[in-house]
Amino acid sequence: MLCSERFHLNISTMKNIILVTLLLLVSFGYAQQQEYLFNFEPNTPSGVASNWYTFDNNPAAAEVVDNPDLDGTNATNTKVLKVVVGPNNAFYAGVNNAWNEGVFGTWEIDMGVANNLSLTMDVNKNYVGTVGIKMGTAGQGTTFQITNQNVGNTVVDEWQTLTWDLSGINPNGDLTNISQMVVFVDWTDGLPDRAENSTIHIDNIKFNANKLTDAPPVDSCENGVQDNDETGIDCGGSCNACSTSAAIIIEDFEGTPPQIAADNGLGSVSIVSDPVTGGTHSEVLKIVTSSTAEVPWQNAQVFLQDDYIHLISSNKVVTAEVYSTSAFHMLAKVVDAVGGTLADESATDDYHSGSGWETLTFDFANPKDNTPVAAYIYARILFFPMWNGNGWNANAETTTYVDNITALSSATAGLENKNLFDTKVYPNPTSDTWIISAQNNIITSVEVFNLLGKRVVLQTNNSTNIAISTQGLTSGIYIARVTTEQGVKSVKLIRE
Repeated sequence: MLCSERFHLNISTMKNIILVTLLLLVSFGYAQQQEYLFNFEPNTPSGVASNWYTFDNNPAAAEVVDNPDLDGTNATNTKVLKVVVGPNNAFYAGVNNAWNEGVFGTWEIDMGVANNLSLTMDVNKNYVGTVGIKMGTAGQGTTFQITNQNVGNTVVDEWQTLTWDLSGINPNGDLTNISQMVVFVDWTDGLPDRAENSTIHIDNIKFNANKLTDAPPVDSCENGVQDNDETGIDCGGSCNACSTSAAIIIEDFEGTPPQIAADNGLGSVSIVSDPVTGGTHSEVLKIVTSSTAEVPWQNAQVFLQDDYIHLISSNKVVTAEVYSTSAFHMLAKVVDAVGGTLADESATDDYHSGSGWETLTFDFANPKDNTPVAAYIYARILFFPMWNGNGWNANAETTTYVDNITALSSATAGLENKNLFDTKVYPNPTSDTWIISAQNNIITSVEVFNLLGKRVVLQTNNSTNIAISTQGLTSGIYIARVTTEQGVKSVKLIRE
């Protein structure tokens, strides 16, 4: 009897142990299940615009912008992803994170888990169109692609939640080690070509998966936000020191003239002598507006050639000497944000009394015309003479002169400590290859960005020199971010 009781007890104990073990195994199998959410908010990996790349969509880059429609389906989130496409771009044009950077971590889709079988996304489009999705692995393999479910918006300029059924994806595909999210923003295969400036806003991409690795933390020193212990935007505190360099004359129109352009119907722009007889300004920029232009925001553009305007630190002031015999407001706008996007253009104004030469102060910490605070290095500045301080005057023929554009310089107050090491680039300009030298410092990597802020070259290295090919790059200006054992430095590259 005793032996039988012991046997029964042992069997019972073993059953309990097996049951607990199975429960633990099941629990472990589901412990890493989580909802992935890409909501494009600040200080999240999806909220960093440089983590997203447009493909087969020239030239528009993806932007993280304010929610344009704060009601209905998506009334609470403040930031969304904006992508603009148009005719002559591929029917599969879209946006994605890089294959192998792991900026969103890695995940696995377990087809045996019911809530893993759908993906939702909020979209707001200015036209009706189909949206497709795709996921991929770090090894550049396609996990699945869904472009045949006719998922698309049915209303225009309003938020809608779209849903994709993942149950039909190939269960034999590689559903492990997924690291890439792809959105085909307007899948037009077999359909009429899309219109110009077809715009989609994306928010709240949601799906459930088994988390394999966490996304790396967002670098607060490069997120375009003054946060943590920073004393300026991406500088001060635990980040690199904010620039305190004195402002210098960025352009005085002497010597080799900069590239200039008349835009939006401006009458003319030219470099001429000082309009004041016996004046001291020598060569100046002459801006003549047109009364027959179709738009009042006609402007003169100056493409900066030697130094760019540095507006990353707390000093966001640009001054210019302006000549006029009539009182008016002038709006100045900085564009071509290095490392930024079109959404990072910034504008502000100052008043001219009409007394001849006056120094106007443009404080880009107080932006106008619905633009954001300037927070980048800028390669171009625009002047708008038809601004009235709060909007636009009617078109008229006016003549204005500009000289001595002054600001912090990217050459002396750049993103990083310029005194860490010397960098030389040759030949520059070139149509073939740049050679970048850091003298006695080992260059570990070079990143090349176009003026839309998109990284177009990433090359690793382990010597004091590195050759960067221009193959595949169009003519124009680029910024190289040179990383060495002593620090990081930015230099301008010109591709002929």
